[in-house]
Amino acid sequence: MRKVTSAQILNGYGPTETTIATNAKDMTNTNGISVGRPFFNVTEFVADSDGNELPPGIVGELYIGGVGVAKLDMNNLDSFKRGERESLGDIVLTGATGYLGIHILHEFLENHAGKVYCLLRGKKTLSAEKRLKIQLFYYFNKDYTELFGERIFILEGNITRADTLEQIKTLPDVSAIINSAALVKHFSQGNEIEVVNYGGVKNLIEICKAQNLRLIQVSMMSTVGVGLKGEVDEDIAPTEQTLYFRQSLTNKYVRSKFLAEREILKAVTDGVEH
Repeated sequence: MRKVTSAQILNGYGPTETTIATNAKDMTNTNGISVGRPFFNVTEFVADSDGNELPPGIVGELYIGGVGVAKLDMNNLDSFKRGERESLGDIVLTGATGYLGIHILHEFLENHAGKVYCLLRGKKTLSAEKRLKIQLFYYFNKDYTELFGERIFILEGNITRADTLEQIKTLPDVSAIINSAALVKHFSQGNEIEVVNYGGVKNLIEICKAQNLRLIQVSMMSTVGVGLKGEVDEDIAPTEQTLYFRQSLTNKYVRSKFLAEREILKAVTDGVEH
């Protein structure tokens, strides 16, 4: 980037769940890649799989706290422990080549007995199946070749095209759609972000209504957006039940996810299982 601009170069980092960034590093005059230090209103530490804090230099899981993290009233660890394991049956999975989608696929294959139909497209010279195998091997050192055609099936298409979703109607035993597909960039000249994140969800809702399928929508705290000083009560603590509280929705990504969440709530009131 330094070859094409004299502007200050900042590397911002933050998981979607924390809305939107938690760390930043000035990269203008450095060659090392780093996410930088946490913001002043963010707390971070690295812990092992049991939640024990680790010393500097040791690889572990990053724990983040602060004003950008929602307080969960229902979708928390205690509720999870009180819950009952449900059989998913056969499922349709969108966004299977993304970070979240590939992990959902892996967990499903390892812990459930059903079939999974992955809705995705080929890319350049790679077929959809090859793309999926590459991602599986990249993350898990195993491409599950033996399961393709037995438990893993490819549906060529994407959630923005209602005609390609018609394939789902031909699958006799599918009980649920898990949607982890999203366009996660925050800036765009056109409306492509809204077409995928909002329009795609509307298409999935229509399929679920027509086929009486359960829709499992992956929702992130990006719907919270950015609160504007003077317009949002400083004492408000968003939860998973909070949709709108006068937060700013000018960011295209945040707005698209907000609209999708609103559409999901409408669908639930119309009887779509979630």
